Amino acid sequence: MGDHLPARLEGLVLKRVDQPYVAERIWWKYRARWPVDLVILGAAGTLVAPSALLVGVFDPDRGLVPVGASVRLRRTVAREIGRVLVPTGRARRRRLATLPGTGEPVLVQPMVPVVGEFLVDGAIEEVRLRHPARFLRRATSAGCRRAH
Repeated sequence: MGDHLPARLEGLVLKRVDQPYVAERIWWKYRARWPVDLVILGAAGTLVAPSALLVGVFDPDRGLVPVGASVRLRRTVAREIGRVLVPTGRARRRRLATLPGTGEPVLVQPMVPVVGEFLVDGAIEEVRLRHPARFLRRATSAGCRRAH
């Protein structure tokens, strides 16, 4: 799969050899993911332990641009990242498709930008992530990886 990541392939769909070729959800999907540094722009939920993060990238022409959101954060991870987030500006309602059961917009508090390391897959449309990013850790200045 590593050879195909530049082609933006999302992953593989697998089935058993003895299964017929039908369009049913009995197959497995293996999604290739790789680590990239994204900028945390905002947080949904409480500031102490956010439920999800709004993430973005730096564009030389437009500055910081939102590209997607994280998956729902586990409680321990949420508390860890909540300790370094600093709110700024006024909270706004945004649609974060990463929060199951929230078809409606949720309140997202803008944050002083912080770089975090996330796992993303190849489902990128122009500059937007089609699938949520998985937060790994707060990024260090050494060894930053850019989202393509």
